[in-house]
Amino acid sequence: MVLRAADGAIYLNLHRSIMKLRKWQQQAIDACIPKFAEGRQIFVIEACTGSGKSLCSAKAALEMMRRDAVDLIVVLTPNCGTRLGWKKTFERLDVDGRRVNVTDSTSFPRDSDVWVSTYAGYSKIEEALHDRPTAGIFVIIDEFHHPEDSADWGRAVDRLVALSDHAIFLSGTPWKREGKIAVLCGATNVENRPYYREDGRVEADFVYDYKEDLRQDPKTGTRGTVPVKFKFWESTWKSDDGKVVECLPKDLPVFPNDKFQNSDEWYEWAKKSDMPLGKHLHFDADLENPLADDVGNKLLRNIVNESIALLALSRKQIESVCGRKNQSVLLCVAKSMKEARRIAECIQEERPSLRVSIVLSDDNNGAKKLARIARQCRENAADKPDVIVSVGMISEGVDIPQIKVVAYMSAILTVLYFVQVIGRAIRRIPIDSKDQPYADQNHFDTIAYVVAPAHPKLRYIARNIERDVQDACGDAPDGDASFANDTSSADKKKRTGIVTSSDESVGMFRGSDDFSCWHDVVEAIKMHERAAECYIDSHWAEHILGLFLRGDDGAKVYAENEIKSKCKCLNISIDDIVNKVQEEAEAVLSYEEEQKLLSERAMYWTNIIRFKVPKYRQIEDNDVAYRKVRGDVNRIAGLHKQGVSFTKASLEQKREWVRCAKEIAEAVV
Repeated sequence: MVLRAADGAIYLNLHRSIMKLRKWQQQAIDACIPKFAEGRQIFVIEACTGSGKSLCSAKAALEMMRRDAVDLIVVLTPNCGTRLGWKKTFERLDVDGRRVNVTDSTSFPRDSDVWVSTYAGYSKIEEALHDRPTAGIFVIIDEFHHPEDSADWGRAVDRLVALSDHAIFLSGTPWKREGKIAVLCGATNVENRPYYREDGRVEADFVYDYKEDLRQDPKTGTRGTVPVKFKFWESTWKSDDGKVVECLPKDLPVFPNDKFQNSDEWYEWAKKSDMPLGKHLHFDADLENPLADDVGNKLLRNIVNESIALLALSRKQIESVCGRKNQSVLLCVAKSMKEARRIAECIQEERPSLRVSIVLSDDNNGAKKLARIARQCRENAADKPDVIVSVGMISEGVDIPQIKVVAYMSAILTVLYFVQVIGRAIRRIPIDSKDQPYADQNHFDTIAYVVAPAHPKLRYIARNIERDVQDACGDAPDGDASFANDTSSADKKKRTGIVTSSDESVGMFRGSDDFSCWHDVVEAIKMHERAAECYIDSHWAEHILGLFLRGDDGAKVYAENEIKSKCKCLNISIDDIVNKVQEEAEAVLSYEEEQKLLSERAMYWTNIIRFKVPKYRQIEDNDVAYRKVRGDVNRIAGLHKQGVSFTKASLEQKREWVRCAKEIAEAVV
């Protein structure tokens, strides 16, 4: 296997999806591009979750790049999960047939067209802009309700917009109780009205809401969402001394009464209710059974059981329409990491057949885990999770349309957060069929379900959303999930693939002059999630690859046996590793994938040169030796003359660097 150099045209032909714009997306682009052409700097778009805000703004930005108005696009987004989503969106697009070079690496190479970063990583963008001459910058501020003038995120937006020629602000929930975005304060929208209204909500330049999306004909493919139904459960909280009892009733009070004359008065009170929810939601860690019939846990037991029943119901509904089994996934939103784990335990105790996956962190590892789950759900893989339990990072921006049931067990009561969580469940499920592109053909073929405590404020939010659904789609059909018993797990799909003997799989590489093939195999083993348990790390990988580079048969046989031993420890087959490497070798890499691969290759050959070439091996100080190796290769490859480091080099420059390093290493081994 050789290093793959991804030609942009080839990559687009093989991997680009047909990115058809929905009607509202084209309307939004047609509305903002003329304004930008006239010199307007800011355009604010409000669009509901699942409608395609990312694609819409990405297309607008690339249109300005196509017109040579800008040559750099910068995206600021809240978390690692949304960052990966933006990168994938741009990777599927092009500018006049040329691939878009998009990166979320903090090194921001010079030949990249699109930089994607979280708000927290903005300082790296500032540093990179000092070394990057541009003809114009287009900025996309994703989920702009996050930044505020008194926070670092808000100041980052202010500084970046000040450097930009044009900026699109995106949100599905453009309001926040506290804090405002400084650049929007005092500014006016396209209707010449102030962006900020008296109630703190932003009056956008273009609005496409949930109600309008639901009104679209499902069969035309222009609708992105499904209707949602709510199920509330009562709860009771008692103080430690048992004297104070606070209840969240399951049903609305009878009107009129001593406090409210009618339901409108009750909802007006519910809108402002600040009754704490967290104390109604807790697991008693001292109880052997976390779903025991105590005051707090009874609510959680009801929510868990109801959600599991609705998951079974949702799966039956979707299967009856499109024939796809087990499409739906349940999302449980917990209030803490401890309770997320307890909820997962409870679900598995109640229904052992359900696969449960916990996502706790908002770092790269958590984002990668979510990306893997999203791929499994998209493929409806046999090993996909049935239930995702999360604390906060999945509340927005995560694109897993298969989530169709939400169990809300968070203590957060803000309108923004609850609406964002609901947004995880209302996306239509694409099934990639020519005859039926989505898992529904009519409005109520697929329904999203939200189960939550009967808190007045949550009911107020739900009431407004249910009114939108009724106005757009009419009355939802009655459905009862009580009959939907989750039977034993169906037989899992057997994964097909080419099966060969281990000896043949390993032996096929023997005698190869291209040692990168072994690099791929060893790297795949090193990246296994259980690698640390089997003492597999970078030192082991370097040792094994060094054995192959020695060239003698004894060293190769020893290395092959080591690889087999580690695979046995990991409980995986060497066939699976080899087949995976072969499949990846045949694929054409995206810009970011090749950037990563070139960096790995550079590190590998640097290590070989450091320890195999005599003049570097004699240097005792490791840091000095590595600097000497990198400096010499920089000169040979021409990077030193061009005044650029490897991290900021273009793909062509990095390819040349790796080629030179490989020649140096192989000359001595």
